[in-house]
Amino acid sequence: AARGALAGGACLGLVLLAGAGAGCRGERRLDRPAALHASPWSGCDVLLISIDTLRADHLHTYGYPRATSPNLDRFAREAVLFEQNINTGGGTLPVHVSMLTSLPPAVHGVWADNGRALDSRRVTLAAQLHAAGYRTGAFTGGGYVSSSFGLAHGFDDFDETGGGLRAELPRLYGWLDGHQGGKRFLFLHTYDVHSGFDKLPYDHGEAWNRLFTAAAGVRFDGCRGGKCASRLLASVNQDAEAGRIRADQAFTPAEIEYIEGLYDGGIAYADAEIGQLFDQLKARGLWDKTLIVLTADHGEEFAEHGLFLHDQNHEEVARVPLLIRFPHARFGGRRISGLVSTLEVMPTILDALGIGANREVMGRSVLPLIAGGSGREGLPWVYMAGALEKLRAPTWALFANPKGPVQLFDLQRDPGEAANVLASHPAAAASLFAEYQAARRRDLAARRSLGSPSDAVAHLASGERARLRALGYLK
Repeated sequence: AARGALAGGACLGLVLLAGAGAGCRGERRLDRPAALHASPWSGCDVLLISIDTLRADHLHTYGYPRATSPNLDRFAREAVLFEQNINTGGGTLPVHVSMLTSLPPAVHGVWADNGRALDSRRVTLAAQLHAAGYRTGAFTGGGYVSSSFGLAHGFDDFDETGGGLRAELPRLYGWLDGHQGGKRFLFLHTYDVHSGFDKLPYDHGEAWNRLFTAAAGVRFDGCRGGKCASRLLASVNQDAEAGRIRADQAFTPAEIEYIEGLYDGGIAYADAEIGQLFDQLKARGLWDKTLIVLTADHGEEFAEHGLFLHDQNHEEVARVPLLIRFPHARFGGRRISGLVSTLEVMPTILDALGIGANREVMGRSVLPLIAGGSGREGLPWVYMAGALEKLRAPTWALFANPKGPVQLFDLQRDPGEAANVLASHPAAAASLFAEYQAARRRDLAARRSLGSPSDAVAHLASGERARLRALGYLK
């Protein structure tokens, strides 16, 4: 993987640099390449923010007509926005492991349904920053972002109590205030946008629930046949996958719009909480000593392709936001169309801090793109999509299995992946399938090169099982 370091300032990736160490000089310009370790942000703190289940195209700054994200819209005007940031697939657990290791799921091998935890020999972002002298802390929603799955590797403090941003942020502020001086890395994760389990699927209280649903004229309490919220939507998915019903027939069009409005209200709720976080950073004098990057693990479906929640990897699930604010709003307002992915997070952060990436890293630093460089276009990414795998190229999306192509979508003409053009574009399908096979071989070779994985097993406490059931993951 390319690891070019650039001088003058770029802490990027899915990170929020929270609090600056003595060596953070974010006001300098990023004008020319420099040797590794020459970064003016080598002393900066780092905080990585992941808002679970946040799809990019439901943020106003990504073109959504509803005003779901006023704080993130203001943030985006001072940040770099990546228009095509694609996750690595497989859901919350494998994507977050990929985010923290820069290894694809096929390489790190941690999935929600195989009961495995991350091999302790793998080098995480937290572990590498800890070795570089950073105090490392995390505040997560638990569940599939918990120490049970090895995600605490490298963290000095790993708080998985959860409770949403309203509960997590005060603990985060306390951590910042209690660890002043020196360099700090913080990872913040929340399930606030995720579907819940109690009656309405995206329930954030009456005011937020009505924000985008008041005019819908729908009487829907979120329950059918004794099942509510996430459990109801998961049950509909099961019936749809078994061919008993089409998912979009389980609810009226008005009810689907109502459910989507609840989701948008959840985004607005999380946006308000993140706005308070930004205010607290400013109040502590950290705003312009901080590199801020915001992202997500996956999006959410509303029967666009026959299912709800996030069981597939069509664009509504695969494309997630990536917003990066450099100190003093350097590069503010820049929008980058080049294809990037979750794998970029770790190497880009390390590059920005002047730290060489470890030999396992498979992603690339995207600092050259931010600085106006080229040479990053066209690289395809493979990520899982249930029984199918998906190769996402800059203008194409190919769903395939080892036997051959299954679906092909022309994203320039059909960004919503509505029309399968496999039959009418055989040459493009063949070329992309060859890329897909090469990517599979690359991942399998990388997995072999890491050696036999340890027998790390995820042992879930009763509280973690209860949390996963609450999110609709476990029965």
